Amino acid sequence: MLGSVTIFHSTVVSSPFTVNSICSFAYTLWLFTFSDLKTVFFPTLIFGTAAAPMSSTSQIIPRVIWIWLHLLQFCLSNQCLSPEEDASNKPWRPIPSGRITVANARSLRWAMLAVCLSVSAHYGVLAPSVALALGTLAHNELGMDAAWLPRNMCNAVGYAAFNAGATYVAYAGGEHKAMAVAAQVLNALVIVSTIQAQDFQDTEGDRLTGRKTLPILWLCAVHVTPFIAGR
Repeated sequence: MLGSVTIFHSTVVSSPFTVNSICSFAYTLWLFTFSDLKTVFFPTLIFGTAAAPMSSTSQIIPRVIWIWLHLLQFCLSNQCLSPEEDASNKPWRPIPSGRITVANARSLRWAMLAVCLSVSAHYGVLAPSVALALGTLAHNELGMDAAWLPRNMCNAVGYAAFNAGATYVAYAGGEHKAMAVAAQVLNALVIVSTIQAQDFQDTEGDRLTGRKTLPILWLCAVHVTPFIAGR
């Protein structure tokens, strides 16, 4: 008698968490922050390391993590609100290049807020994180970047919060040295009076979004003044 043979077909369910997909997602996050590494990440890392009340190698990794996560939070907020500007100025960024949708970027932006606050509470720098969150909300979602003065003020608050967090992240001591606080205040004053210099390279995209940055206002004045003087 011939025995019956049952053949079982195994079903393979492909997981979305493959090595390639994880690497691709990590690269997408990296692209969100890439153009701000030289203007925010590295200067803040250097400032925080130099101004820290107590220099310790144990603070380096927490400092790197804290700065980059908060930079990512800001970049997600900023870039999902102005994809047409990035399409003109920086088409390689994740949204204009099609690596991620605006809706997914916006969801990730609010998820990063919870991540940043949690990490900051763990490292004892919740206040700078809250200040950064409020500054990001004012600058981006509330549209205070449309005019040069509130834009400069938001940037000054943002840099001061970045520097404060980078200085005191994972710092066990209670007191804040007067010299470190003075350095943060002076840095904020420098930012509020000079941040408009980086807007010169983005004038085309800023015009598309209707921003009134100092370079745009200055160029308008240069073209209008001779016309008025000649009448």
